[in-house]
Amino acid sequence: MLSLFFRLPFWMYLVMAVCFGYMTERLVVKDRKKDAEITEALKQDPPQVVDLSGYDPARNKALADEVTVSGWINTEHNTELTKSKNGITTGTRYMFVMAGEGDSEGSQIARAVLILTEAERDFFAENSGQFLSGLLPQGFEMTFNGRATSSMSFSDVARKAMKEQGVTRAENFFYLQPYFYGREAALSPDPNAALDIRTVGYGIAGVLVLLALSKIVMRRKNKRPQKGDSFANGPIVTSGVDLQPQTVARTAHANDSPVGRLATAEPSQSSEVEEQVSLVGRHVPKRATQIWVNMLWGVAGVAAVFILPPILAAMVAVGILAWRMMPQGRVQPETGGIMSRVWARRSKEVSRKLASDPFERLRQPDHRQV
Repeated sequence: MLSLFFRLPFWMYLVMAVCFGYMTERLVVKDRKKDAEITEALKQDPPQVVDLSGYDPARNKALADEVTVSGWINTEHNTELTKSKNGITTGTRYMFVMAGEGDSEGSQIARAVLILTEAERDFFAENSGQFLSGLLPQGFEMTFNGRATSSMSFSDVARKAMKEQGVTRAENFFYLQPYFYGREAALSPDPNAALDIRTVGYGIAGVLVLLALSKIVMRRKNKRPQKGDSFANGPIVTSGVDLQPQTVARTAHANDSPVGRLATAEPSQSSEVEEQVSLVGRHVPKRATQIWVNMLWGVAGVAAVFILPPILAAMVAVGILAWRMMPQGRVQPETGGIMSRVWARRSKEVSRKLASDPFERLRQPDHRQV
């Protein structure tokens, strides 16, 4: 699966990076709304106490999903929840099933469930007196102020455990997260939440952008034309060239005279050399492809400016500039770089000069300078 991911085209990485940036901002907006709701809930009084038998989320749930409920803990269903991978335990929680005053002692109905860590369980055991509110025929009545949620960590394991024990979840069933350490501490917004979300989301988006850039670099490197000797099949190489049989011309001049050499010269060889030389340095991507790639980079740049934080946006901008400075598919020196266009222009001039005089190369002291 991982190998298939690295085989994706570059534009797929860019699309995924933009999607991660968008989802990150959506999560940040959601977190800000949650913080505003928590701040407003803290300004208000906690909800009125309601027995779990008559709990109605439409009437008894306040801002930030805050509730205050009372009921009794069915100790027959106290369960230690564990998660394991390859036979190794990776996490442990403790489940407490709560029922309402109207539920009988042997009831198999769960009105609410507490899923506590080991530290929370120890705190609850040591300070259970502050949550005790009365005595019922079924047991001690406990009152909790906390947050009601439809799912939480280990909720899937809790559902499986209740199913194995034959416990039925009530119609308005919920998971309760008690405010063990006080209402103000529980309803205080996390100032680093938005930064943490952006760090993770934009970190993944930045990695995807780097993967796209590496794909583009490798693609252009593979498409770069191979350098060869334009005179490999030219008239100055005797091997591999079919020699024309010489015939005795019944003329007044000899074959080794200047006039005889002009008469017997083959113009097709010069034209072949000119064609071979003229083809060097003309491997340029199609204009439509260039426009499409430039438009895609423009969209990515705009998205980076408006979505990414300043540091990552600057990194993307530097990456785009570096990509634009790299060789664009023309004949380049081995180093490439920002002077690629100057070298490409010089290569064209040399090609035109060699096409007009194929033997100019032989008169140069160093052939590698071409």
